[in-house]
Amino acid sequence: MDQRTLILALKQTKAPELFLYNLLIGAEKCEKTEKFEIQTKSASRTRVPLVGRRENGKLIKSESYYQSLYKPGIMKPYKPISEDSLLAQKFGQDAYGTPASYTNMQLKGLKSDLLELKEIGLRTKLWMLSQLLVTGTLPTDKTEGISFGELNETIMTGSEKWSDPTAPIISQLRQSQLKIQQNTGMVVDHLIVTPDVVEHLLANNGVKEAMKSTTGHLFVFDPEKIGDNTAYIGFIPELNLRIFSYMDWTAEEGEVEQPLLPPGTALLLRKKSFRVHYAALAIRKKAGQSKTLIQASEYTKVEYGTKDEEDDVLRYYSAPLIIPVDAQGWALLKVLGE
Repeated sequence: MDQRTLILALKQTKAPELFLYNLLIGAEKCEKTEKFEIQTKSASRTRVPLVGRRENGKLIKSESYYQSLYKPGIMKPYKPISEDSLLAQKFGQDAYGTPASYTNMQLKGLKSDLLELKEIGLRTKLWMLSQLLVTGTLPTDKTEGISFGELNETIMTGSEKWSDPTAPIISQLRQSQLKIQQNTGMVVDHLIVTPDVVEHLLANNGVKEAMKSTTGHLFVFDPEKIGDNTAYIGFIPELNLRIFSYMDWTAEEGEVEQPLLPPGTALLLRKKSFRVHYAALAIRKKAGQSKTLIQASEYTKVEYGTKDEEDDVLRYYSAPLIIPVDAQGWALLKVLGE
């Protein structure tokens, strides 16, 4: 198996569809350098996190501008490649050699490995996005992470909690929606709730009344296309809000799975209101060569074992940085209290 086989497998392998990531990411851009300047806003005030290296990685405030000197960490998961899957051949040794020869079994095994690595990469980005949504800070390889401003968070107490069937949910949503619009000019159009919130939401008197007239609006979203871990709940016409129940889990290797969203969470969001910038990747394509900057959202290569008993590995690279259009463009509601 050679380089052409790897290219063929890459073309035939696509990462899975993940609802929350697909809903919120509106653009992806590959930068030409490892360090780059990006711009976002917080309540219409421009913030400029400058990606690069700086001791302690904290934000530096200067009037209405924020600079974060930070270099995106790189995801580098890999999978061992057995002799059975390669049939003892080294692909990538000679890109200009004889035409590739491979079997369907080899290609199928390689595609399976690529799919697993791509899914790990995508799920890592989904975890980063979820942490930004619920904490206001994007996790990075630095302890502090990157903050784009104060998190727009509301904690319900007493009769405000959605567990009370008389709680003024519609007015709460309207107030949060208008606050975001006033601060950013954005009108949020999606309400994402964790599964434990759904029964309280649907039992609420005001919500039941508001959703009575949704029959004519069912065409706005196809429930069959929303993917796993997600359920379409309904539509509130007066707020133009599509409601979904969503939950997914994540874990690092060997750790206990954790939910992406805390229980009792509701998120007011606008579709496609985040973007991803990818730093260029410094990759040494072959042993003994200097590293080359590669402009790509992801890159996959084979690294050959230096000793006979060492497995060759298929390694995946990506250096994403997730940016909100506006740091005040969404709201986190803890609707069941702390």
